[in-house]
This record gives sequence, C-alpha cells and structure tokens, in this order.
Amino acid sequence: MLAALLSTWITTVLNSYQTKFGKGASLSQVEKDPNSPRIQAALSGILVTWFIYRPLYIFTLSLVKLSILTFYRTLVPPSPLFRSFRYTVYVLIIFTILHSLSMTAVSIFQCTPVSAAYSVSSSFSQILGQSRFPQPRCYKPNIIWVSNAIINFATDIAIFLLPIPIIASLGSMTFRKRLQLFCVLSIGTLAIAASGVRMWILVLWAKDVRSRNKFGTDLLTWGQVEELL
Repeated sequence: MLAALLSTWITTVLNSYQTKFGKGASLSQVEKDPNSPRIQAALSGILVTWFIYRPLYIFTLSLVKLSILTFYRTLVPPSPLFRSFRYTVYVLIIFTILHSLSMTAVSIFQCTPVSAAYSVSSSFSQILGQSRFPQPRCYKPNIIWVSNAIINFATDIAIFLLPIPIIASLGSMTFRKRLQLFCVLSIGTLAIAASGVRMWILVLWAKDVRSRNKFGTDLLTWGQVEELL
C-alpha cells in the first residue's frame, strides 16, 4: 500500500509538469510557429512526460489493485470452505501482474527506435503533415489504450464484487476488519465510476491529434482520480 501511495504522488508531480508544458505548446501555437525554440522545448517536455506517464500510470494502478487483493487474502482463514475465494484472489493477482507487465512493455516499445515516441520531429509529422517531416515507425496504440481501459474497468468491478458473497458468512469477523472492508468497498464504487469516466474520455481523446490536445488534461485528471481512489 505504501508503494502504491508513493507511486501515486510521483504521478501527481508528473501531471503538474505535463500541464505546465501543455500551456506552452498548445496545438494552435505549434501550428502557428513550429520553429520557435520555446515552443519546441515545451513540446519536447510534453512528449517526454507523456512517455514516462504511460508506464507509471499502469504500474501505479496495478499496485493499488494488488494492495486490495492482498488485503482480501487476510479476510478468510485457510479453510477448504473459502478455497474458491482464495483461488480467485490468486488468479486476479497473477492476471494483474501479467497484464501490467505486458502493457508497460507496449507503452515503452510503441516506436522503433524507442526515442521516436518522444521525438519533436515525429510529433510534427502528425501535427503538420507527413510531407514536411519523416513519418516515425510506430504502431497506432489507441485501440490498445482503449482495450486497456476496458480491462481496468472490468477488473475494478471484479475486485469490488469479489468479497461481497463471503461477508455474510464471516460472522466472526472483527469490527476492525468489517470497518476496513466497508471502507474498501465504499471507495471501490467511486473508483469504478472514475474508471468509467476516464474510459469515456479516452475514447474521445484517441480520435485524432486535435482531440488529444483538447481532452489531454481531462484524461490526466480522471486518471489521477482513478489512482487516488
């Protein structure tokens, strides 16, 4: 849980820099004066911070989910009566780890070479047209980002629903455990809502370069809300 909290703080700091750089290199500014050193420096800052943000967001969200699932393991005794519950927890833990590792690799190696993902000239090829700047060798990750958001939303719901059937059967649960579980489930409803809103914004953001400029701040904001919840 401490690692998840620390990673969330780092993401918050990174988001503040993304917003700062974004004010200095809006789409209209880049189109108007792409040769300005100030605008190019701000655009470079945007690209680098976004490149760092993607794997960090995936890592942070996985830590939050793993913290909750680890807490779930303490809810039930090692009894055959709760074997299916414990197996489900382990399956979700393994899935979360494998999914986060695969998505982290996808976010880092989306271009060849890797540096093309945060190259100013590569960004110019999308904003100003391919004829003026060389087109980078990158796959289009928008479908993957949307799919990742859908998977996150689905696992959020699964993690929220998982302990509900066993709550009634744990009559001997201490008051402290019940309070902890109540807090987790209460926050879980808000996390699911935030995940759903972010998924909707991500679909809007992924349409084209102008949509990414328009909805970038909203995407970061709801991503931060999702992590904090």
